[in-house]
Amino acid sequence: MIDLTVRCKDGVDFVTGRFQPALEVPAAEDYPLVVAIHGGTYTDDYFHIEGYSLAARAAALGIPIFTVNRPAYADSVRKEKLDCSIAANAALLNDALSGLWETRRGNARGIFLIGHSIGGAIAVQMAALEKSWPLLGLSISGVGVREPEPVLEQWRSLPPDELIAIQPEAKDHLMYGPAQTYVPEAQRAAHRADHPMPRQELLDIAFEWPRLLQEAAPRVDVPVHYRQPEFDNLWVVNEAEVQDFASRFVNAPLVDARVFKGVGHNIDFHRLGGAFQLQQLAFALACSVPR
Repeated sequence: MIDLTVRCKDGVDFVTGRFQPALEVPAAEDYPLVVAIHGGTYTDDYFHIEGYSLAARAAALGIPIFTVNRPAYADSVRKEKLDCSIAANAALLNDALSGLWETRRGNARGIFLIGHSIGGAIAVQMAALEKSWPLLGLSISGVGVREPEPVLEQWRSLPPDELIAIQPEAKDHLMYGPAQTYVPEAQRAAHRADHPMPRQELLDIAFEWPRLLQEAAPRVDVPVHYRQPEFDNLWVVNEAEVQDFASRFVNAPLVDARVFKGVGHNIDFHRLGGAFQLQQLAFALACSVPR
């Protein structure tokens, strides 16, 4: 694994993360370079927790992966009055991936985006932008159309702090399903990735995201893999909501959208997390074969 800093075209802004090369490079070029984008309150450590690591699983399947720290997380770009909106995140990461593609693409056919929670919203926004690198498809989870009113009330009452830290006990209540759906050791291990989140991105996902989704989704022209956790406490979840979300991608050649049963918001750390990651990576591989 390689700690990596990727600079944007302006030569000033940058994002950090980790690049995990494939354990064995495939003979053919029908594979993607995966870029994984974390959600709110977590760094890219989210994808590297031992025993539950998307990065390790990808590398074992011959897929190189870059897990990015979004702006204001870990040591990624920090500047006074940093814009942490979904749109600004997408624009900056879109720019940074140009540099990543130039330096780390190997023989990959293109980039496949995996985004969780706010990272999923950002991935949708990125897919809708003009870009100088080839996008193969995206897999998104933990982001829906509507948040429950009690959750919105919590966000309306946030303190005015620029960075919001959610205590571990409160996070566990929000991020996990019923006790039988996860292993407690996984829940505890995931706290290694904890990080305060910019208040702006939280308010953006709560109150601006429905409009942003409506505008961005029709501009996405690559295959979309969408899984929404059955026990997601941050979103309204049912089959109708999932199909409503999926129906926005009118120009995507394929939309594979389902409620993922038996998991909470942090799917990766539930008992079915491994099955979920294999679905994501299988979809990425399918998007990498010319049709």
